[in-house]
Amino acid sequence: MKRKISIFIIVTIILSLSLFTLIACGNGGNGGNGGNGGEEGEDLLSSLRLKDPVDYAEEVKFDTARFPALAEQGLFWAKFDQDNLKIDLVKADADGAETLVDPNKPTIIYIHGLLSDTGRKGYEKFTLTDPIIKSPTFDFYDILNWDKEKNSDIELAALWIMQGWNVGLYQYNRFSDEEFGAINQAEGKIWGVGKQRNFLGMNFRNSQGSSVNHVSEYSLAEHFAGDYIRATRKIEGFGNAEIRLAGHSLGGEFTVASMFLLTELVRVGQLPLKVLPQRLALLDPLFGASFLEFGVLRLRFFYGFEVRWSGGRLIKDNITDTMLAITNEFGANGIAVEVYAVNGNQTSVAVPFAVGESKGMVVCRMFTNYNDFTVGPYSVGESYSPYDGHTGIRDWYFLSLLHDKVKDTTTEGVTAFGPSASLPTETLKSFIGTFFLQDQGRTSVFSFDTTYKRVTAS
Repeated sequence: MKRKISIFIIVTIILSLSLFTLIACGNGGNGGNGGNGGEEGEDLLSSLRLKDPVDYAEEVKFDTARFPALAEQGLFWAKFDQDNLKIDLVKADADGAETLVDPNKPTIIYIHGLLSDTGRKGYEKFTLTDPIIKSPTFDFYDILNWDKEKNSDIELAALWIMQGWNVGLYQYNRFSDEEFGAINQAEGKIWGVGKQRNFLGMNFRNSQGSSVNHVSEYSLAEHFAGDYIRATRKIEGFGNAEIRLAGHSLGGEFTVASMFLLTELVRVGQLPLKVLPQRLALLDPLFGASFLEFGVLRLRFFYGFEVRWSGGRLIKDNITDTMLAITNEFGANGIAVEVYAVNGNQTSVAVPFAVGESKGMVVCRMFTNYNDFTVGPYSVGESYSPYDGHTGIRDWYFLSLLHDKVKDTTTEGVTAFGPSASLPTETLKSFIGTFFLQDQGRTSVFSFDTTYKRVTAS
């Protein structure tokens, strides 16, 4: 009974805040197109454009002398110890780090999500989800040819390195150590440094869990950009092969903000176009907390963030419209954006838009709902979080590189394929604006049993 009352209170609060957003920000004019409206020729992203840029490679660094814990934050290259099946992380701008990257191989950089109460304990573990490994249906160690006697954790970075990729990991675990109810605090650090209400600035959690506030004058997206420029300058020929960014959950929002800033740094001459990533994989990403009556109504929360690098505000003062407008620009400029989101949830903190709004990206609705895994092949008699599908999408994407392209069975008798990590980027670009629904394989993190059906806007 108490649980039902609590859920009712939460939903009531969400509705109340969302109605306030509707009144404050409006939902007319541009509709829900994230900035596709407006006068012809108008720069809808003008409030986000880089103004008075610093030298990001020289200036944007964490003060590790003052805050030693921040030495574990930033961009790292994955070094694979094949004898012991272990991944070691090497700071990407450290002396000699460039030797870990072959510029003639493709590169993926992964950005993790929110780490409530765990980020202070160390790096995000980029491994296959533990309950999934224990599945009685699949022997993952056998399928992936992984020696569990050497390492019982299946390292996702190692699987990609063995497929011929360079792998980078962006660690911001201490900055993402926020309660889920305070997720806007973590979001604020991606875009700004504290010039908005109810925000502690660029804070992180120390090992005791206390907040250390105002540790940088630059946002997390800016720190990503600084690290990326320094790291790629060290690698002769970097950009000869594909560069891909992948972000999970809050990391999806982080990925879009960082990629937008990289495009701005190309514009002002601080980053060569050659080393700009060509593809973004957003894995059940946060597009701003919103209330969704799926396919019918969408209301946004009001944020009020000031973007550090521009001094402007988010589009319509919310992240959802900002993310849609940015990805629309990406799509228009030939950057492939693929989004994989859990299907069917009513109060969504993932991708809160209906068919037809995703003009700059390819959208794949995966699994039936968050709880598919409780009745699927991963049920091992343990207590499951409602976010199993949320993490499952991340695992599905990274495992999908190991298998053939996923079939699109929309038209009977026609051989076609849909999005996955193994789909060539040029093919993915041809799908921009297309909406896929996973038809088969909804309870498995393997792509070999997945099929898609295309969905059109009604």
